[in-house]
Amino acid sequence: MATILTARVDDPTGYGRIIRNEQGFVEKIVEHRDANAEELRIREINSGIYLFDKERLFDGLSRLTTENTQHEYYLTDVFGYFWMNRWPVSALVADHPEEIHGINTVDQLEQARGILISRVRQDG
Repeated sequence: MATILTARVDDPTGYGRIIRNEQGFVEKIVEHRDANAEELRIREINSGIYLFDKERLFDGLSRLTTENTQHEYYLTDVFGYFWMNRWPVSALVADHPEEIHGINTVDQLEQARGILISRVRQDG
């Protein structure tokens, strides 16, 4: 029904955490600012790259609210609709976590540039 591309990183600061159930399916995604101390220790992060069943996605989008600490719409809340309906949400861990590197600051942009330069040098 839905799949999330995730990554395991050494420093998950700023990223939403992936909470899995005993069967390995995604049970919850917790944004960094909304996470409790236990959830902040989780190193598997949400990449923001998803694959959805289109009809169920649009159904879920119509139910989004801003009931969180940021008072923002979180696309990840669509998964709550999936879980409420007991539709499976799986996750695939990226082989190379740097491929889903977030860029929200100048420092993160510089890190991404460094990764790209390193790869060009390796390939060239």
